[in-house]
Formats: sequence, structure tokens, C-alpha cells
Amino acid sequence: MKKLLFLLLVLSSFSTTQAQKGLEGNWEGKITFGGLDGQEQYRFELVLEVKDRSIKGRSYIYISEDSIIYRELSGKIYEDNSVSLKEVFLEDPNGEKRVNSDSVGNYGRKYQFVYERSIWESTLNGYWQEVIVLPFHARREMGRIYLEKKKPGKA
Repeated sequence: MKKLLFLLLVLSSFSTTQAQKGLEGNWEGKITFGGLDGQEQYRFELVLEVKDRSIKGRSYIYISEDSIIYRELSGKIYEDNSVSLKEVFLEDPNGEKRVNSDSVGNYGRKYQFVYERSIWESTLNGYWQEVIVLPFHARREMGRIYLEKKKPGKA
């Protein structure tokens, strides 16, 4: 019985480690605006680094060829393969960086995903929402995100 319990514990930690390794890397897809059923969408990329259950990353929203919104992110992956990320550095219109906090008003975003691992096509699907003082305010922005793991060698 002890051997079986030990084996289950080892396999459980192995699958957790493999999930973290699979999450690390480049992801690409779409981000939507205009609410959870919004149709306005842009190309979206995430670059993630995973250590233990902690995640650091960068996001890129391609508004046009000349306009790219860049953010630094921090978060964690949970036992059920859900992922939460929040913006940690923001660039204001003057090009200055400032640290994000829960009191940044309309500038900060939080992201929540479900990580679906597959040997064919791993995905991150979820949503984003603004961090504002009044979370139920009608002008609060939110939307959906659909990402696939970028294939090695793909430009």
C-alpha cells in the first residue's frame, strides 16, 4: 500500500512538472474587446516563463503594424491547470514605466485561462478584465482570449 501511495505521489509531481514545461514558451492567438461577447479582436501574443508554480511573461497586442501594446505579467498556475496573470509594469502615454497595483484605475488588467494540454494542439482559453476601483461599473473593459502554443520554427 505504501508503495502504491509513493508511486501515485511521484506520478502526480511528474505530471505537474510536465504541465509547467508545456506552458512555458510562445503563445499566439486573438484577444477580443467589447465585453465577453465582443467582436472587436486583435492579434495577441504571450511569452511565458515558468518556475515551480510561478509565471513571468510578456504580452503583445497588435493594434496595427505601427501600434503594439506591450505589458509585463506575473502570475501562477494552479493544480487544476488554470492560470492567473496580472500586469506588473505599465507604460503610460509618456513612455514612462510604473509599477501596477490594485489602485491604478483603468490601466491594469488581469487574465484568467484554462490550460488545455495536447500532443496535437495545446491551448490557453480565458478572459481578461480591467482592474478598477468600481468592478461593476458599466465602462469597465473585459474580453476573451484564445491562444495556441506557437510551433517551433514558425515565424
